[in-house]
Amino acid sequence: MVNKLAISEQKNIKGLLTMAGIKQVTIADRLKVSRSFVSEVVAGKKRTYRVRRAIARALGKTVAELWPENKKKAA
Repeated sequence: MVNKLAISEQKNIKGLLTMAGIKQVTIADRLKVSRSFVSEVVAGKKRTYRVRRAIARALGKTVAELWPENKKKAA
């Protein structure tokens, strides 16, 4: 069964990036990773704190705000 919360979080993060005019490729280039890798992090398929932190910073948010399961790491 598909986790509806995970889909909602993915759409939210993707939507926030779009509204802010931030492209995943920009984050990928900055971190020297592929755009598909960043996309997989946004989709919840990969969990790398480094990429999550870059996305959060680009949006002016904390990792815990975007990925609540990371609250302990973001503190």
